[in-house]
Amino acid sequence: MEFKRINPTRYHVKIDSPEQVFLVFNESFNPEWKINLLNSSSNNSSMEHFMANGYANCWYLPKGGSHEILLVFWPQVFFRIGSTISILTLILIVIGYTKNVLTKKRS
Repeated sequence: MEFKRINPTRYHVKIDSPEQVFLVFNESFNPEWKINLLNSSSNNSSMEHFMANGYANCWYLPKGGSHEILLVFWPQVFFRIGSTISILTLILIVIGYTKNVLTKKRS
């Protein structure tokens, strides 16, 4: 098993197991943690997400083999999209305001 932290809300995991496995992710359980299989014959709907050890996230991978997995905390994705839209909007407002002020000064 290989485990790589991309950032606090995104992890890349590679698992090679001949049998089914439980993937336990030792972060506080939240149903918004989603698992995306990048190269596996399984599909996301066949994997149950539940709590393990009274606090952690856990997924059951019903088929053995090689799995390449991306764990993502979805609220962070929406936060980044919202932040990008907000920053772009602010930039456009500043550009529009500056253009308006410069146009009025020339008149």
